Amino acid sequence: MNANKRFRSADRNGLGRGMHAGWLALLLPVLVAQATYTRLTTPRLPVAAGPDEGEIPGRYPALRFLALGESTVAGVGAATQDQALTCQCARWLRDLTGRAVCWKAVGLSGGNARSLLVRMRAMERVEADFALVVLGVNDVVAFRAPAKWAQDLASLVLALRERSGNIPVLLAGVPPVERFTALPQPLRDCLGRRARVLDREARQLVSRLPGLSHCQTPLPRPDQLAEDGFHPSPAGYSGWAWVLAHALATMARLSPDELVAERAAVTYSPMCLSGRHAA
Repeated sequence: MNANKRFRSADRNGLGRGMHAGWLALLLPVLVAQATYTRLTTPRLPVAAGPDEGEIPGRYPALRFLALGESTVAGVGAATQDQALTCQCARWLRDLTGRAVCWKAVGLSGGNARSLLVRMRAMERVEADFALVVLGVNDVVAFRAPAKWAQDLASLVLALRERSGNIPVLLAGVPPVERFTALPQPLRDCLGRRARVLDREARQLVSRLPGLSHCQTPLPRPDQLAEDGFHPSPAGYSGWAWVLAHALATMARLSPDELVAERAAVTYSPMCLSGRHAA
């Protein structure tokens, strides 16, 4: 029996968690050294330039779309907001529905679920028909306790709804940190495992809060990452936005006559990360 099979067998017998904790203790000095080195050597990219809100032309009445989150919502990895996640998602929504989309990005580079909650509580009413929450990477890196992460995430959704009404909210899956080329091994796998734990907590939250949905984040290829090996490139944002736009349209229950999903599916692959919106 190889090591992976032995680990799975131990996990079924309730021993996996203890074994994993033991390996972590042994690896801790290596992980700390790798994390410090990565933090010092990884390029620090700026947030995307340009206004953090806008409108994509289309039929009226316009859809009002709000995105909240960490550096990916701030557009790190893209030169302008036009190339970043929220605006590209708004364009895909327009292509799917034919309707105009008014979008707003509330992104905080280096932010986590707790800091976004503080920011949301400081905001006044926000007009939106539906919202997207993109968080998790900074909570993973900080080794935020899963229960605390879920509590902060739930509080953020409730604070959002206090300011926007009982709107549907989509949680983007915690990004697959194990695909970030900036991270060396074994740090990459360790954080990837942690990301999956937090994402499981987010999925479980969906069953406890009505009007909440979850959308798995697609696996990026190395050429779909920005130069820092940590954030998506504009093409990476485009493919991710394509997936999120379909999930948002489904969640918001846009009527069938508004959706042009069949045309979009023929023109663009759901994993296409180099579509025309990446320009």
